[in-house]
Amino acid sequence: MENDIYFELSSSCENLISKPCFTVFNCNADKITNEEHNGINIITRIFDNAELKFDCRVSSGIREFAKDKYILSVSTNFDSNTFEKDVLLRLSEFNEEKYQCQKAKHYSWWKDFYSKSAFSIEDEQLELNWYACQYHLAMSARNIYFPPGIYGNFITTETERWHGDYHLNYNYEAPFYAVFSSNHAELTDCYFAPLEDFMPKGREYAKKYLNCNGIFYPVGLLPKGLFSEYRDNPDEYEKMFLGQKSNAAYVAVIMVMRWNSTRDTVFAEKHIYPYLKAVGEFWEDFLIFENGRYVIYDDAIHEVPYYLDNFKPFTYRKHIHAKNNLLSLGLVRMVFSTLLDISKALETDTGKRKKWQHILDNISNYPTFRKKFKKAFRYTEKGISWHNSNFLCLQHIYPISQADLNTDAEILKTAQNTFSVNDRWFDDNATNSIFPCAVRLGIDPRLIIKNLK
Repeated sequence: MENDIYFELSSSCENLISKPCFTVFNCNADKITNEEHNGINIITRIFDNAELKFDCRVSSGIREFAKDKYILSVSTNFDSNTFEKDVLLRLSEFNEEKYQCQKAKHYSWWKDFYSKSAFSIEDEQLELNWYACQYHLAMSARNIYFPPGIYGNFITTETERWHGDYHLNYNYEAPFYAVFSSNHAELTDCYFAPLEDFMPKGREYAKKYLNCNGIFYPVGLLPKGLFSEYRDNPDEYEKMFLGQKSNAAYVAVIMVMRWNSTRDTVFAEKHIYPYLKAVGEFWEDFLIFENGRYVIYDDAIHEVPYYLDNFKPFTYRKHIHAKNNLLSLGLVRMVFSTLLDISKALETDTGKRKKWQHILDNISNYPTFRKKFKKAFRYTEKGISWHNSNFLCLQHIYPISQADLNTDAEILKTAQNTFSVNDRWFDDNATNSIFPCAVRLGIDPRLIIKNLK
C-alpha cells in the first residue's frame, strides 16, 4: 500500500493559484530536514532520542507532475528501510500516464468495495451518513499494523489527548461495530496487530499483578506492544488499569463478531482463537468459585480515577471493591461460549471444554434491582447500583451480544425495563451502542429513527 494523494487545482480567476509546498514549523521532532530535489519538496522528520522505544522517521514529498496537478507521497521507516528514497523515486517517476492508471485502480477499488453492500431508505440524510461512514472507515483502516486510534487518522496536533491511543474499554472497538452487517469484515484485519503485539506483556502483567495465567491488559495501548500510560515507577499499576480487569475481554468483542459473521476457521485459528484462549486462561484463574457459582471480585465497571491529584480510595470504594459487575459477567459469558464454539469448529482442546462449560453453567446471574418501580439490571451485585453515563447498564446486550428478542423472556423483559428507566438516547461515550441495543430489544423503530436523527 502506498500513501499517495493526487489533487488538481483550478480557479475561474487568473493568477489565483499558487504552487503548494511544505512549511517547516516548530514540532517535537529530534531532527527535521526540508530539501528540494529537481522540483520535489521533501520534508523528513526524525524521532530518535534515547527515551524512545522505537526510532520513528517519516518523509513527505510533493511534486507538480502536470500543469496544476500534484502528487503528495508519504512513507515511514515502518513501511520500508529506504522510505526516503521510496518517496523520491515515486514522485520523480510519476507522470500523467501513471496518474490515469492509478485513478482507474482507485475507482475500481471503491466500486468493488461498495458492491459488497448497499443501504436504501427514504430518508436521504441517514442514507448519506451510512455511505459516508463506510467511506470514513475504509480510508482509515487499511494499514494492518497501525489501526486508527482514538482520533482516527486525523490528528492535527503534536500533543493529542490520551496520546491518540487505543482505549480498550469501548473506544477502540466502537468504529468497527457496523462492518460485519455491511459485509466488510476485511476492515478489521488491522484490529488485531496491537492486541497480538501486547500479548507477551499482558501475560507478564497477569502474573505480576494478579498471579493469574493468561493476559491482563491496561486501559490504553499503543502500536508495537506499547501502552500509553507508561511509567518507570512500578507503583503506577493503578493508573494503567484504573481498577478494571475487563479490558482484554472487552476488546474481544470485535473478534467474536467477526467469527460469528464469517465462520472463517483459517482466520480464527491464526488470530481469534489464540487471543480468546489467553483471555479465557485469565478468567479461569481470576474467577472465584463459591457457594456453587463463579464470582468476580474487585473489578470496577467504570474507570477508577487514580490519576487525580487528590484521589481518595475511600471515595471510590464501591467501584474498587465491587462484586459481580454487570459488564464483566457478560464478557465472561461471551468469551467462554465463543471458545467452546471455535474449539469444536477447529476440533481442538477437547479436554478444556468441560471447564469452560462449567463456568458458563455456573457463572453468577446478572444483578438486578427495582428502579422506577421496574425490575432492571444493577451495575454490580455489591458496590455501585447505577450510574448515569456510559450506558454500562446494557453493554452486555450490545456490543457484547448476550441478549436479543430470542433470549429468555425474563432477561429480555429486564433489559427492556433497563432501557426504559435509563431514558436517554445520548451519551458522551456510548451513543454508538444505545441505538443498536434498542434494535436488539425491539424498541419502536420510529422512536429509534427520530432520536438517531
